[in-house]
Amino acid sequence: MTGPLAAGIPPLLAGLADDAAIFPPGSLPLEQAVAAHLRHRAAPYAAFVGPLVLSAAVLPQLPAVLARHPGAQLSISVTVPAPADVAGVLAQLPALAQVQLAALEVALPAELAVADVVPALDAALPAAAPPVYVEVPRDDRRPGLLEVLAASKHRAKFRTGGVAAHLYPDEAELAAALEQVAALRLPFKATAGLHHAVRNTDPATGFPPPPAPASGRPTCPTGSIRPPPTGRGAAPPASATRSSTWRSRWRRRSPRRPGGSPPMR
Repeated sequence: MTGPLAAGIPPLLAGLADDAAIFPPGSLPLEQAVAAHLRHRAAPYAAFVGPLVLSAAVLPQLPAVLARHPGAQLSISVTVPAPADVAGVLAQLPALAQVQLAALEVALPAELAVADVVPALDAALPAAAPPVYVEVPRDDRRPGLLEVLAASKHRAKFRTGGVAAHLYPDEAELAAALEQVAALRLPFKATAGLHHAVRNTDPATGFPPPPAPASGRPTCPTGSIRPPPTGRGAAPPASATRSSTWRSRWRRRSPRRPGGSPPMR
């Protein structure tokens, strides 16, 4: 990618959002997901887009799909059910000439002990393996597993949502996990539950929508947003004046942001 947008993107934001279009809520068929990903990679926001995330189960379908896109190169991250399945995924790669494996995302069976995770992965991986993100279980294995991963070359992956309400960790649980990886300086990624930038309710995941206010207008939980004053010559409330002043200072001090936004995962 070239141009002013690419030049203005700091390294921290490069590849910020992986493309998980085949997973809920998008749930696109593989052919549509690949075509859409190739369009994303050619768009002005391409520098923000990470690899296409695919499950190990769909890899056998890739050759037929990529045959419809001759010359296209596809960077993928593959989700793997368990460390024991890693070798089988790697064995399929030689037949995928148009594919570059950017990462593996490996889940852990409930019966797998913390002490066995890294040896099982290392036994299946070649010396020049891509990054491996180990999905951290939400049970008492988490603290010990993060310490083990920090002492290895592997990384952590946190699940922050899903298709049911119980898959969403609360603030305390997620904050404790992030505090530990920060202390350990352990790289990590987060998956699911990140489709909105702020807290939200979604009936499809088991969260009922909040009751509508009596006035029929939306309310702000903090009470910091109030209706504008009415009447000619009415003075704005003090909070609005402070907010406007803050925004004005922010505009003067902050550099202009490049246009365009990456797709939300």
